[in-house]
Amino acid sequence: MIKFENLSLKFEDVKKITFPEFKDKRGTFKKFYTEEHFKMIMPNIDEVFFSKSKKNVFRGIHAQKRPKEIEKIIICAEGEIIDFFVDLREGSKYFGEFQTYSLSEYKNEGIFIPKGYGHGYQVVSDQAMILYAQSGKYDPTYEIGVNPLSLDIDSRDFILSDKDKLLPNLEDLKKET
Repeated sequence: MIKFENLSLKFEDVKKITFPEFKDKRGTFKKFYTEEHFKMIMPNIDEVFFSKSKKNVFRGIHAQKRPKEIEKIIICAEGEIIDFFVDLREGSKYFGEFQTYSLSEYKNEGIFIPKGYGHGYQVVSDQAMILYAQSGKYDPTYEIGVNPLSLDIDSRDFILSDKDKLLPNLEDLKKET
């Protein structure tokens, strides 16, 4: 049975997901999705993405603003990542605060990222494969984000896209709210 738990007290709407896993001499089989369980937290899955990245790649931190906000379910199918989520909800007392969570092929877990949160991840293994499902469709005209280099983390070795380098700094976003 798929199980949902609060990931933290501060960000109660971000959920850790534990998936059923079946192992035998052939390998592992995991159930990623059942409609009955996911309809409770994410009624629609409109797009599913697959990403493969090498060590130190940082993807994100992205979100979409109203009225095109999206939710995401993230799993790491191969390798290991540090997943980042940043509260970008207008009026939230935690606006601009972030948390991390390690996901790997060896953990039978995923994360649910609700509307209003920016999301990104850093690859810490030699490479990683990420699968994520999202509600809503990607619309670049509604995209917002945070430059990962502006977070209070060690970012010396990050490999970023030019697009992510041009995102606003977290402190600038905090000043705007």
